[in-house]
Amino acid sequence: MVNEINDHNIELESKIKERTQELNEKITTIEKLQEKLIDQNAHDPLTNLFNRRYGDDVLKRESHKALVESTNMAIVILDIDFFKKVNDTYGHQVGDAVLIRLSNILQSSIKSRDVAIRYGGEEFLLILPDCKKEKVYTAIETIKQAYHYDISQMMKLNFGTTLSAGISFFPQDSTNIEEAIKHADSALYKSKNSGRDRITIYSDE
Repeated sequence: MVNEINDHNIELESKIKERTQELNEKITTIEKLQEKLIDQNAHDPLTNLFNRRYGDDVLKRESHKALVESTNMAIVILDIDFFKKVNDTYGHQVGDAVLIRLSNILQSSIKSRDVAIRYGGEEFLLILPDCKKEKVYTAIETIKQAYHYDISQMMKLNFGTTLSAGISFFPQDSTNIEEAIKHADSALYKSKNSGRDRITIYSDE
């Protein structure tokens, strides 16, 4: 009788261990799926850059840090010149390849704390926290030249080979982050209206 009870207990413990292991495996699977879902919600599926929704959260967080730490944060908006002509001339697959190429350049050019965002269509936004103002223009010029080389020399395209950019600084240009973004956008349009293929730093003059 005692042996039967012991055997039953051993069998019961074995089943409990199996069920516990199964439960842990299911929990791990659910956690991985949740992580994947969060990652998908934060990234643009084509370029793998952060998307605009996630970028808005980063802007709020980093603008708060900039105020607390009394540092400058650069906001850079970049736009591919004549991108519609790329799609119309070469097709959307080539257009997508151009977007991916620029995204790769952005990712490889920025520092670990910097954030690159696909802001919409052919428009990209860079968040550069704790930056030296005099170095930002040079950094964006380097990105612009690298993009021009890749598109014209590597992909052999005649259109979409140039970038226009607008730069503003938070909180120097504005202590309101939404307004600082508008300033960067205003500087971008000044680049566009001045002939494209150029970088403009926002000025209220």
